[in-house]
This record gives sequence, C-alpha cells and structure tokens, in this order.
Amino acid sequence: MRVRRKVLNLSQAVLAGLARVSTNEIGAFERGANRVPPATLAAIALILEVPVAFFFEGAEELHRRPSRLAKTLDHLQTDNEAELLGRFADLPQQLRKRLLDLVETLASDAESSED
Repeated sequence: MRVRRKVLNLSQAVLAGLARVSTNEIGAFERGANRVPPATLAAIALILEVPVAFFFEGAEELHRRPSRLAKTLDHLQTDNEAELLGRFADLPQQLRKRLLDLVETLASDAESSED
C-alpha cells in the first residue's frame, strides 16, 4: 500500500482523507499493525487505482520463493526509495531506459570493485 501511495505521490493525510479514515490508521495499515476492514480496503484500492487483488496476489508464493518484484519491494523501506520509484515512473520512457542503463553500469562497476 505504501509503495503504491508513494508512486502516486499521495501523502498519508491525503489518502486518509479520501478513504475517510485517520492518518494514524493509514500508517498502521502500511506497517501491518492493523487489519484493513474490507470496505476500507476497497476504497483504498479505488483511490490507489489498483484492484483489491493487488494487495493479495502471490502472497503465499512470496513466502515460499521471493520473486524479483518481492525482493525489490523489500528494499523500498525508506521514503527516499519510494519517492525515487515515484519520480522514475514520471520520466518519459526514453529517459527511464537511459537511467536504468546508468544504474546497471554503476552496479556492475561496484560489483567489480568488490572482487
């Protein structure tokens, strides 16, 4: 939920207002501290422009064998990382490709220097 909210550049307060819950509740939902009531989950899915299944798809599979997406999402622990993903999504496709090429080169160079 948090990553999708950040991708859409929504604050917790804005999402809370649209979903008619408190900002604290959004924080608790994102941390997994509270269960999301079904009607609230439906509202949040609509606001975040995803199907309700988005929050459940592959959940069991992720526990058995993490996918590349699951591993990537595990790394999105800070606001800066989620904001970077949101900003990346705003870039035109040609710039995304160039940025991805740059990051792959930097990662390859970092791996080489570790050896």
